[in-house]
Amino acid sequence: MYSSITLNRINKTKVYLEQQGPIQVDNVQIAARQIGIRTPELIRILSIVRSPWWIENYGWTIPFVPKGVGPKTYSVEHTIGKTKRLRKGNAIKTNETETHLRRNLAGLELEARLATGNDQRKAQILAATTKAALSLIDLGSP
Repeated sequence: MYSSITLNRINKTKVYLEQQGPIQVDNVQIAARQIGIRTPELIRILSIVRSPWWIENYGWTIPFVPKGVGPKTYSVEHTIGKTKRLRKGNAIKTNETETHLRRNLAGLELEARLATGNDQRKAQILAATTKAALSLIDLGSP
């Protein structure tokens, strides 16, 4: 599925992070430099190892880190019972997803009113499922 060059870079990143332990840096450029690869390569690696296919087939990932200014911790996560950084990374992405859902709902509802045919049906489905997801989220919020 991936070239041998890409798989070698993924392996290099995994080995580095396992041997060094989690690294905390201010940005992805510094992380790439420490690992010994170029920034675009690390960005591609992160996209690959965070994909559902990769996680299901290989059983490990590098959790999401916060966007913007501030320290980011890059680590390989695959140990049973040690999920603190994985939970934190998932929470980051979950919060981003919730924000995007809330921002997108009004646009989806407008599209559902203005579109016609199959586009309208798709927009109606997306708006309804987005609204339902947000309702469930709000029910679970304190």
